[in-house]
Amino acid sequence: MAWLSHRQLTRSCLDLGLMSQSPGWAQTQATDYMTICRIDHNGGLVSLPDSQNSICIPEGHVPPGQVQEVSLKVNLETPHGLNTLYTTTMSPLLEVGLSNLNTKEGITVELKLDGVVKNDPLSQVMTTLVGLVSDKKEGPYGKVKDCYIQENVMQIKLQHLRNHFYAIAAAEATDIQFPATSVWDYLDHKLMVAVYGPRYIHPSFKAVMVVSCHNDIPSRLPFSDIRRGNRNLPPVVLHLWGKHQLKIETLKDLLVDIGITNSTFKVKAEDERKEVKPSKLKLEKVLHFPFELFHSGNAQITCFDIDLQVQESNSVTIANVLVPSPTVAPVRSEKRASKQLGSQMEMERYILEEVVIESLKFQDISLNLQWYGVALKSVLRQPRMEYLLEYFKGDTLALLSRETVWSIGNFKEKEWYIGFLRGRTGLVHCKNLKLITREQVIDFTGINITTEVLLDNMTLPFRKLTYMYSAIQTLVTAHITSWRNFADALGYSNLSLDTITHRHTENEADKVACVLEKLKEDCHAEKSRRKFQHKLMVVS
Repeated sequence: MAWLSHRQLTRSCLDLGLMSQSPGWAQTQATDYMTICRIDHNGGLVSLPDSQNSICIPEGHVPPGQVQEVSLKVNLETPHGLNTLYTTTMSPLLEVGLSNLNTKEGITVELKLDGVVKNDPLSQVMTTLVGLVSDKKEGPYGKVKDCYIQENVMQIKLQHLRNHFYAIAAAEATDIQFPATSVWDYLDHKLMVAVYGPRYIHPSFKAVMVVSCHNDIPSRLPFSDIRRGNRNLPPVVLHLWGKHQLKIETLKDLLVDIGITNSTFKVKAEDERKEVKPSKLKLEKVLHFPFELFHSGNAQITCFDIDLQVQESNSVTIANVLVPSPTVAPVRSEKRASKQLGSQMEMERYILEEVVIESLKFQDISLNLQWYGVALKSVLRQPRMEYLLEYFKGDTLALLSRETVWSIGNFKEKEWYIGFLRGRTGLVHCKNLKLITREQVIDFTGINITTEVLLDNMTLPFRKLTYMYSAIQTLVTAHITSWRNFADALGYSNLSLDTITHRHTENEADKVACVLEKLKEDCHAEKSRRKFQHKLMVVS
């Protein structure tokens, strides 16, 4: 649920027109970057893939048999109140969530510093690096006493933990003496310039130049500056093309000229020059500068380099950055195939259809359950929870196992059985059940469970998940070797290959892909109760 709550519907930038005409065909990708880990009594290290910030859980942090669920999220946009003349942030804002407060040892938060204090005596005396922690994103933030700096990493040791808090590193100046105008003049900061664009280049598309004071640059960027008609389209996830770090002595107004080298691509005239204001960078804002590229002429589309010339206001060039573009989108096999097929190819296709590889058949059999329970009270849930069973006092429930599931809340721990009743599996609180043996069961109505029913219940969560169709297609075509067996399992045994395919197929993988596409069309059709991922998981 935590993972689902941090995902948003986004569109692939490959074919927006097709997706707007066919709901459900849009690909989805995560637009927020976070990680969730479960750490047991032995401890461990939790870090984000695209970040150098982490949390160290020592051994013995939680009692044996219990776990600590840790969630991490990095926010590049830091709170405004922490960036003043005397204070500035030195790392991204780290959002931390803990599930278990029954702890014996504290934790250590490690923050990668984005800059250092200058070596001159005045800067060293006037500036101090501190660690700040707060319960709320906007503050107020309090200083942490146990802070240590090793090279460019600040370690903050926390003993008094909360379920949700924010941590950040900051530089604090005791006084501002001329010629310094703010705490920024006591620091050596570096600027990161990055370019994001689509996964493949197209005749016309938008890219984004990002300027930030943070070293942590994510590999993907949600971009929502797209309109069609009078409505805003959902954000497109752009990929990182390249990044470059600039070292600047004093922060001044900067001009960035965007050009293209050795290519027929051009930058739209109004997007050729971008202006970077130091006042926004001092507030630790991440600046986004979109620019549009288009292909001119009849030449073939090829890769190119984006030339970024970073200049000061007095036309002094600071850096010249070259960022290579990705490749052209690959041509699909049906576009390469000839429209007219020879009679020999048709004959080969019909011969291949007759070859069917025998596969294992799913057996729907009844399960021999040994443990049962009688409900001691009635439990009706509003709103209804899919993973929790509803039952009435006196109901007989089947238990899949005597092993229990532990859940650790804010105030107490709960122990659950995995039960089955009236065609559904779910969790049942142990205190609400009285265990009985099979011989003590009087009424078996509603607790006859088969392998097919169990499989359907196990795959129910897939009805709630979003998916990327191209990734699923790659997995299916790589692991399923017979299109005929795949079609039979999906209920297409009465359909021929000509009915399923709408294009020429060269090999077995293409035929499997056509069957998968047929399933997706049927699941996304109107008044269809089937869910694509759920049906695919049951069949697989």
